[in-house]
Amino acid sequence: MKTKHFYYVLFTLLLSSFVSKAQEGIYLSYPGITDDLGTGPHEGEVPVLAFSYGFSSTATRTSSGTPNFQDISFTKYSDASSSDFMTHLVSSQPTDDVELRIYRTISGNLTLIQTYQYKGVKITSFSAGGSAGELSGSACSTCTGLTENITFLFNGIQIGTFSDNF
Repeated sequence: MKTKHFYYVLFTLLLSSFVSKAQEGIYLSYPGITDDLGTGPHEGEVPVLAFSYGFSSTATRTSSGTPNFQDISFTKYSDASSSDFMTHLVSSQPTDDVELRIYRTISGNLTLIQTYQYKGVKITSFSAGGSAGELSGSACSTCTGLTENITFLFNGIQIGTFSDNF
């Protein structure tokens, strides 16, 4: 009897750990764009596979330079949000309140560890691609396996919610 309860508790812990880990990752909140995957902790957010951004300065040894913020690029699976991103690119209208959110499971709880909030966002590039190998064995059961690269520029950024407690 005790063995049966032990295995039940062990199975429950493993299952809850797997479910929590599945919700970790990088997500983009972009007003009017969703991947339509339903409810949950990331409703209205688009899953992001990778992102890249940076900034530089034209400083010299004798003077400080002006910062140059690079556009942000991210990679995502092709999904229901794809046509919305294309529409925003074509419209060329700036959008505020775009937020990149990074989640991690800490002590069994899904925790927001980093946010990037952007103002005056304009999508400047959209490209899609893939290979036959990506069509099978994808980590996302509802995704096509094809990926998209999207780049946007912005005129304001606020970096917040940093937790290094992991």
